[in-house]
Amino acid sequence: METIQSQFITELLGTAPIEVTIATLFWAVVGATIAGGVVVWRGMSKSGRTPKEFRLGELVNNPKNALRTALTVLCVLVSVRFLPELFSMEITSYSGLLIGLASGGLVEFFVNKQNKILSK
Repeated sequence: METIQSQFITELLGTAPIEVTIATLFWAVVGATIAGGVVVWRGMSKSGRTPKEFRLGELVNNPKNALRTALTVLCVLVSVRFLPELFSMEITSYSGLLIGLASGGLVEFFVNKQNKILSK
């Protein structure tokens, strides 16, 4: 008989072994950091006050970047947990990296859709 604790962990993390889930989350965070860094770097290159070098702190120093980073982290967590069930797939490090790379774009998509709806 399952204990409440093990049942809770299964519901929280999904059916994949905890080691696989942690490795997938690691690679998803790497992918999200790469995607977020590209967005910040692209925005910095258009700015007149661009620093000479990129720092990871730029992902959270600006309030807009901090909100984008927080939403991306939430999107990564939700995706790693529910995509395997949704698509009947096994999570891997590669799928984690893809989730991380795509999550920033997914957040931007939802923000743009919400802005269009609210501006009507």
